[in-house]
Amino acid sequence: ISDPSLGTPATLGAVRERELRAAMSMVGVSPVRLLSYRDSGMAGTPENQEPRSLIQASHETVLADIVV
Repeated sequence: ISDPSLGTPATLGAVRERELRAAMSMVGVSPVRLLSYRDSGMAGTPENQEPRSLIQASHETVLADIVV
């Protein structure tokens, strides 16, 4: 976040969620459903090893979460 008045690293997740919800509202998507995966980060970063990250989830688990 380049402008500290818009958020901090600690509030980045909440900021991104508000941005996503605002964008989805603008294009008429409702309801917005967020999955419980942790942000995996950029390729090659340690965050990708976090067990709750999407990249660590099995294909079967992910498909069960996204296929309606």
